[in-house]
Amino acid sequence: MTGHHVNGTLTLPENIADLAGLEIAYKAYITALKRREAPVIDGWTGAQRFFIGYAQSYLGKRRQELLIAQLASNPHAPEADRVNGIVPHLDSFYIAFAVKPSDKMYMPPELRIDLW
Repeated sequence: MTGHHVNGTLTLPENIADLAGLEIAYKAYITALKRREAPVIDGWTGAQRFFIGYAQSYLGKRRQELLIAQLASNPHAPEADRVNGIVPHLDSFYIAFAVKPSDKMYMPPELRIDLW
């Protein structure tokens, strides 16, 4: 949305919580597999389905006026930012989708946040 931006100071605690939660959820998913390989379903690996499911959990549509108001007052970033701003920090995302430096969602390792 041209001319409007997420207020990083306002959303920082929730952004960190989103990143931590996704990282913990992925580790729990891997642990639940008990060293077994997840099946490939409809051409998608288990890791890919994990991240697709995460993204789908934030599907939403808002009127522009509401989104602008949210940017000014809501401690949560808009849905798309809660996905696209979080997953590029996880190495498991790069492995799942074989993300390369030329890909749009690539983030250099030195810019990625590592919480643990």
